[in-house]
Amino acid sequence: MAALLPYLSGVRVECVEVGDDLVLIVVRTLGERPVCCPSCAVVSAREHSRYTRVVADQAIGGRPVRIEVSVRRLYCGNQDCAKATFAEQVQGLTERYQRRTPGLRGVLEGVAVALAGRVGARLTVLLGCAVSWMAMLSVLMRVPLAPVQVPAVLCVDDFALRRGHRYGSLLIDAVAHRRIDVLADRRTATLADWLRTHPGAAIVCRDGSACYAEAVTLGAPAAAAVSDRWHLWHNLAGAVEKSVVAHAGCWNATAPRAGSVREQQTRERHAAVHALLAQGAGLLECTRRLGWTINCVKRYARAERVEDLLRPPQYRACLVDPYREIVRTRLHENVPITRILAEIAGERDLSLIQTRLLGILRDREPTMNELGRHLGLDKSSITGLVSRAQQRGLVARTVSTIDRRVARVSITDTGRELVAQIAGRFAERIEDLVADLAGADRRDFSRLASRIVLADMRCRGIDPGNAEIV
Repeated sequence: MAALLPYLSGVRVECVEVGDDLVLIVVRTLGERPVCCPSCAVVSAREHSRYTRVVADQAIGGRPVRIEVSVRRLYCGNQDCAKATFAEQVQGLTERYQRRTPGLRGVLEGVAVALAGRVGARLTVLLGCAVSWMAMLSVLMRVPLAPVQVPAVLCVDDFALRRGHRYGSLLIDAVAHRRIDVLADRRTATLADWLRTHPGAAIVCRDGSACYAEAVTLGAPAAAAVSDRWHLWHNLAGAVEKSVVAHAGCWNATAPRAGSVREQQTRERHAAVHALLAQGAGLLECTRRLGWTINCVKRYARAERVEDLLRPPQYRACLVDPYREIVRTRLHENVPITRILAEIAGERDLSLIQTRLLGILRDREPTMNELGRHLGLDKSSITGLVSRAQQRGLVARTVSTIDRRVARVSITDTGRELVAQIAGRFAERIEDLVADLAGADRRDFSRLASRIVLADMRCRGIDPGNAEIV
């Protein structure tokens, strides 16, 4: 027994009972051994009484182990001590205010640190020391934290506890890539106090935050504040992009593009800010007069020329690249596809959304909800749209044979004839637009348009039905 359970060598084993689901060990402490008072450390062997403690131990053979320990309560011989009596502890077997042996506590702490909560509780059932998930969290909270060892190269960065509202600061050993500490916020005073109470960092690696820069200066003035590699490359890329945009007029030989609404707004804001600055107004005064944020005013104030704020459009490689120039030409000619379709529909006293409704119903009978997903409309809007089309005799609503609470929408013969006329007229107008394309290019363009439409339908969760790429 002493070889299997060495912590029982200091007690007398009175009996061992092995059951189907429990191993019970009854032990008794030796009465001759003096014990030190936990309060004043005075040795005492004067016995007051005895009582039985029950502690749980690690499982043996898959069976939980319960140890009943008869321990002494002793008088303290120091009259000035706050404790009149105290209970003796058996090293390796009992601890104050604990119902588990140190060995079992160590096992549970390891499980709690690795898994915690409900997952850890399920594992303890297999280990023969089942505890609840709440007990696992209590064990985890009692695990003492390792002392903080400040590395020579300390990295600090912020992270979002609630994006846009609350942030914390994370301290990491930049060499070992190990977490050092977590701060509750990213304020200057918090990090500065931590650096004062934890000296030893020779280099502090940070981002471009002014709060962290000030905190390093206040809390560790002898440490060198450097920027990490990611922020160096990020800032360099941003500076290069600004330089290229600022000198775009020097190397861009293309004709100036037509001004957009955003470009016009940028020009007006730039002129308003610089007009106030020319009158002697400060940044805060500009903020108050214009009703903008201080960062917005700063952005326009820093730019000497409005061209520094205007960025040329960036296009990524896509399927439209071979036909981009044709699309641009048609846009400059003010012939957008939706306008052509709206004109054709208007000739037949239909709106654009009603035309789309009839086009969808040509090859399917969707429910009201499915029709709303196709058109991007809510329930009330799609109900009014279908009712108006039904009054004109273009569509009909029928009760579903599967669920009588669901109504399906179908196109009538009148509606089918009308949408066929619109489709024929629309095809003629599109034919005029792509007349410059050769036969092979026209087929490729048609196939590309079909693929874009089908891909858009799948992205929105719409069943394309029997539609195919032609």
